[in-house]
Amino acid sequence: MASGLGPPLIPSSPRERYFPAAAFLLAFLAFLPALRAGFVWDDSANLILNHAYRGLDARHLRWMFTTFYRGPYQPLAWLSLGLDSKLWGMRPWGFHLTSMLLHSLNGALFFGLSRELLRRALPDCPPEELGWGALAAALFFALHPLRAEPVALVTERRDVLAGAFALLSTLAYLRRRLRWAFGLYGRCLLSNASGAALPAAWLAVDFFPCDRLRSRSDWRAALGEKMPFFAPALLAALLAVFGQLKAGSLKGLEERGAASHLAQAVVGLGFCMQKTLWPSKLSPLYVLPADLSFFSPRVWGSAALLAAAAFALRLARVPGRAQEALWAYYAASLLPVLGLLQNGPQLADDRCSYLATLGWALLAGAAISQGARLRPRLTVLAAVSLLAVLGALSWRQARVWRDDDSLWASALKAEPASVPARINYGLALAGKRRLYEALAVYEEAQVLAPDNAALWTYHGWTLLELKRYPEAEEALRHAAALDPEAALVRTYLGAALAGQGRVEEALVELRRAAELDPNSELARGNLEAGLQALAAKKNAQKGGEK
Repeated sequence: MASGLGPPLIPSSPRERYFPAAAFLLAFLAFLPALRAGFVWDDSANLILNHAYRGLDARHLRWMFTTFYRGPYQPLAWLSLGLDSKLWGMRPWGFHLTSMLLHSLNGALFFGLSRELLRRALPDCPPEELGWGALAAALFFALHPLRAEPVALVTERRDVLAGAFALLSTLAYLRRRLRWAFGLYGRCLLSNASGAALPAAWLAVDFFPCDRLRSRSDWRAALGEKMPFFAPALLAALLAVFGQLKAGSLKGLEERGAASHLAQAVVGLGFCMQKTLWPSKLSPLYVLPADLSFFSPRVWGSAALLAAAAFALRLARVPGRAQEALWAYYAASLLPVLGLLQNGPQLADDRCSYLATLGWALLAGAAISQGARLRPRLTVLAAVSLLAVLGALSWRQARVWRDDDSLWASALKAEPASVPARINYGLALAGKRRLYEALAVYEEAQVLAPDNAALWTYHGWTLLELKRYPEAEEALRHAAALDPEAALVRTYLGAALAGQGRVEEALVELRRAAELDPNSELARGNLEAGLQALAAKKNAQKGGEK
């Protein structure tokens, strides 16, 4: 691969030497409440119940580089979490500290990237204004409340880690150090497969502002240059699909139809832009509507927003090549998460915007650079006000992630009709032994979704915790009728029967649970306890006969 030096990335004035540090520090301060957060949501399964990543010896490293635990292939993310477990034990603040430091580093790295891209896009702009524009772009990215989920949810370490390698790789690419770019890009993919679209995004950068694509021969040369990058990207995409298939969370076109998936892609593009422009009612889980189609108001609303954004760019006289590059980068960055292959019940999520909105942040930085030349005072006032609002919103959003109770209460405020949010809120309340409140949440949700098997399952489990065994049995039999192959339902049903002294019936359900999920420690443990209870019952009967 070709290598060579491009234009220097060193700041052009002494004042700019402090700008990367400012971006780092302000990004860290904006999410400071995350240091007081615990392990929330998916952290329970990934970090608390999972012991396989807690170490750095050969056995743990082998697991990290071979596992598809719960779907994704992310060995470097596991490696960073394993290092945290050695440094901090299982104290959540240490894990959060690492995520915050990585995100803050990304803010500083994006300043350097913005500085270089703005220099190319605005060659007539004075260096001083370019520096302030690059700082504004970095802070727009780093202080935005959409960053709260990847920063405050430890499970999403993969996003901030992959983001660091993606930014470093792009900086190396702009410097034409392609071997460095290739190595860093590989590390990005080993952190999170969502970086697979990065070489396609680089084509957009080649088009504008680098202005390398003027003829067919230029396009052929650019594509040939990136062929070595496309091979690991394809491999990462295949591994991601394999992992989700193995986890059973991937839904193909045959389940909902191609039209529904394309409609979701339109909504995904509009969703990310909407939340970037107006970051209100943020939620960890935006539920996919069951009837999403091209006739849905949500699809037309997203299409209208995208059209309005395109019109606004033209109205602002953004150069045509810049507009085309912005849209190409945006679409390429979001492509892995647009639902063409559906993973899970969500319509979209906040973390998908981590790298996808860098282009819009850069556009904001360009506006600041240009405005600083024409109306410096007004521009500074507008920029400081906007960034202060974003920082305050991020502080508040980081506090939402302090525990499951707070997180899902906020999610219900954002989407009151969300059944998954209600289930998770009920689990959070039950985890704090607020069992009667959890029951009330489940009963409200059953009005919205009477045929939701998971809802009846956790309703039954809560009744089990209250030792209301007959009611628990009724709820769990209803769940079993809705989902006969669910091992967890059979496990809880066996416990409900055992609680009523019906040990033989309980063993039937517990054996069935162990057959459905041979790896379930809960099912095996309950089965062993049931067998011991049956043996004790028979011994007691024999003693009574004597």
